[in-house]
Amino acid sequence: MSFPKKVAKSDGGALSIGLKFVNKTYELKVDRLKCVGCGVCSIVCPKSAILLGPLASNLDSDSSHDKLDIARMDTDTFRMELLNNEKCVYCGTCTYFCPFDAIHLYESDKLVPPSELVVVKNKALPELEPKKVFCSRLNREANVYWEGKLNVLHKVKDNLTEFKMEYLHTCPGDCRKCEKICPVEAISFKPLAEALESKKMIDLDEEKCIKCGACVRVCPSDNYSLERLKINFKGEYNKIFWDPIHERLLKDKILEE
Repeated sequence: MSFPKKVAKSDGGALSIGLKFVNKTYELKVDRLKCVGCGVCSIVCPKSAILLGPLASNLDSDSSHDKLDIARMDTDTFRMELLNNEKCVYCGTCTYFCPFDAIHLYESDKLVPPSELVVVKNKALPELEPKKVFCSRLNREANVYWEGKLNVLHKVKDNLTEFKMEYLHTCPGDCRKCEKICPVEAISFKPLAEALESKKMIDLDEEKCIKCGACVRVCPSDNYSLERLKINFKGEYNKIFWDPIHERLLKDKILEE
């Protein structure tokens, strides 16, 4: 057997990739049941090793991702789709920034706490200042360390017949993905008659919304956009490492190939 050896597993609620050396192993593991598809892991990954939903689904069949060392998950739930073993350097940046505690790094089968990550201990990354927010749909807390604004872009069609057709067959229709995936239940749809009268179909509860971006990722009709206005952090950091991540977070920019 030659080392290092790359491995990948998809086992029920878990998705993982690993790197085995003679005396040490690294494993990056995703808890599918905790992941809501917010996309933060893909945004902060310095090596573009994580792809989500459509980004992964739209890859050509001849893509280099179509290998055994790439762990896959189904696209129905828009959770994490691909972990690329060719790119991942097991730095743990994704685990540090995951708001929902869905990604964990293991070294020789031992969990590495976020505070013990090399990029944190060596101050490549600053100290985040999260606020604990209870997510009613998940029945647990999330770490919200940003401030921002979620924009609802949908416009009710003036033509009554066209709007009725859209409402019944397109949005919300049988979709309602944004409503179902929102961890704090901040999104709902007005009944058809109310939507027609108010010229507003999507109700967003600004008080509840944590601006995580899950609805932006999952919506097939591009009815939402996210503006992150500030990342709450303090302490020392390495500008070369942190500044590009900070910029992508503010732009809500998912890394692409």
